[in-house]
Amino acid sequence: MQKTTQVAAHTRKQSGSVKDVVPDNIPLKVVEHRLSEEERVCPQCGELMREIGTEVRETFRLIPAKAILRRDVYYTYAWENCEKNDISTPIVKAQVGAQRSGSDLERRARKRVEFSPKAETERSGLCPDEIPGGFASAEAIAHIAVQKFAMYVPLYRQEREWARQGLKLSRQTVSNWVLRAAEDHLLPVYADLMDFDTNAGQTTTEHFNKGCDFSG
Repeated sequence: MQKTTQVAAHTRKQSGSVKDVVPDNIPLKVVEHRLSEEERVCPQCGELMREIGTEVRETFRLIPAKAILRRDVYYTYAWENCEKNDISTPIVKAQVGAQRSGSDLERRARKRVEFSPKAETERSGLCPDEIPGGFASAEAIAHIAVQKFAMYVPLYRQEREWARQGLKLSRQTVSNWVLRAAEDHLLPVYADLMDFDTNAGQTTTEHFNKGCDFSG
């Protein structure tokens, strides 16, 4: 006679809803689907149907990283009357992310007693290059660095992904980007942290030498 073994019943947990997965700070895009006026015409009486309710369906979507080319065009301005009367006035460039009125520009010009091309470049509001003379943006460098050091995606695999998007971007180029960004932006932070740690250690040692109580 064949023996049978009874297996304890088990329950399977249902998959969570969208609210259990997606936090509240994720952007919400609402797409409304309505019938056109022609589609709302009743085939029996010819009257228009009215809305009586809605049915909502939520889906979680991921937007893959995509490459775009941003071109910043900075318009320059000069006073025509001053040019006609041979009056020396500086050329003014539009600021990044700001729109200034004509009176504001005039006030800025009056304040400039001395004018030099270097000073104008510093005040121009141009977006500084993350890599001097390069075309890399801060967003691109940050994405590459996160993929490499946080997600452990080596540059040669990232290079293949860029090639699939039609980008002729070599890993040698982006490697130089990451190294230069680290030298210009991360090393100073690291140096400050090391100085802070050293100073904090010296302060702690001084307190110990003075017999201070750190138990609290």
